Amino acid sequence: LQQGTAEQREIIKVSLQQEGGLKNLDKILEAIEATNAIEISRNYAAQEVDRALTYLQVLPDSIYKNALVELAQFALGRNH
Repeated sequence: LQQGTAEQREIIKVSLQQEGGLKNLDKILEAIEATNAIEISRNYAAQEVDRALTYLQVLPDSIYKNALVELAQFALGRNH
């Protein structure tokens, strides 16, 4: 939303407020593509995963720490 036009923001806002607001789906998808929203979101997520992995380094090795590392990496690697 930060990268979009005022019109794009309004369309998305209205659609989110409506139950099943899919009538503007084509315009929303266009806005997502036009603003590189997916790539921007992935880059932000990658930064957050890096930060999380850095914080996890202080914990002793364990199956729980490994699970958290795997979860962070899984979340970053998924594409749906």
